[in-house]
Amino acid sequence: MSENLQPYEKLAKKLNIKISEDYTYNPDLQISTWNTADGYSLWVMTDDPNNVSWENEVFYYEPSFDDIMERLQELDDEAEVYVDDIYELLHPSDIEQWLENQDEKEEIYEDDVLGDPLRNARMTANGVLPLQNRSTKE
Repeated sequence: MSENLQPYEKLAKKLNIKISEDYTYNPDLQISTWNTADGYSLWVMTDDPNNVSWENEVFYYEPSFDDIMERLQELDDEAEVYVDDIYELLHPSDIEQWLENQDEKEEIYEDDVLGDPLRNARMTANGVLPLQNRSTKE
């Protein structure tokens, strides 16, 4: 990934989604505050603002970064996400840390699974195909 991309662009590229603070009609996921009749704020994270699941999509407190990331990872490719206060909900330093952790997990996976020819052979023998066939050096 290019180092000159902003954290939001890096995250969007990593998850293959579009994230914006600019509202578009009918986003695939909307993360925003709603106000009650008596002046309280609620946080809503929903794919359908016209049919909100109050038990699962409405938060009395601001949803955590981990809750938001879990939901973002569930989205289909090219999904559009509206976040009304992107800097507050998805702070750049949290995104950078998450991206670093994901890169580390991918490296560990590649080292553990792809870098071990014997493990690849065991996986193949057990009916599990490795992600990539690697030839061993003699």
